[in-house]
Amino acid sequence: ELLEEDYDHCLVDCRPALDADTDAALRWADHLLIPVDVDEFSIEALQLLIGQVRTLASELRMPEPHYRGLVINRVARPFSAFHRQVYDAIHGLPLPVVGEIPMRTAIAEAKNRGQTIAQYDPRSDVAGMYRDLAVKAGYVDGEAL
Repeated sequence: ELLEEDYDHCLVDCRPALDADTDAALRWADHLLIPVDVDEFSIEALQLLIGQVRTLASELRMPEPHYRGLVINRVARPFSAFHRQVYDAIHGLPLPVVGEIPMRTAIAEAKNRGQTIAQYDPRSDVAGMYRDLAVKAGYVDGEAL
């Protein structure tokens, strides 16, 4: 609340665990943008997360955050038949898929240098994908980019 006047959005990246740290982040979240991988465990984890959000909101007597949608991470094509089935299942979930981020070495290199992909390689296709994702998820105005 103290920073609301200084920032439009604050993104908190939680590790994929349903624990007290995640609960603390969810407690203050107005919106959720959820990363998923193309594997069956991501679908199960997503269902658990949604349940956790509902339980937390109920216990704290607060509204549930708005779900901005899903981001499919580490997309590697071509898909095997199994991965195609999981990919289609993700698209069939009740939350919209607002973006896909492909598997790229530059993402890992940027992370290892402590940089964002926009800092590390601003002209890369994946940096553009992140910018497009920010617009599609409603975090920035496309005109501002």
